[in-house]
Amino acid sequence: MIEINAGTSKITSSAEIRILNPYMEAYEAVKIQCQLNTVVEFELLHDFTVVGLISNMTLSVTDMEIYFLSNVDIKQIDTQA
Repeated sequence: MIEINAGTSKITSSAEIRILNPYMEAYEAVKIQCQLNTVVEFELLHDFTVVGLISNMTLSVTDMEIYFLSNVDIKQIDTQA
């Protein structure tokens, strides 16, 4: 969801982070589902280039799949909660 206002816009979105196995990149090592919230301020430059400034970004982990032996859980990764 994107909420556009004069000056700043709020973005709320689901995100997925995939980390590949460093020894065999054809396979994933971890897949993390996240919730992303941020504020973006856009500016149109004189040559019609759009630039943006991201602030107040939070990323919280909602689910995680680990494809190898690990003792890590969501509580240990989601430190912003």
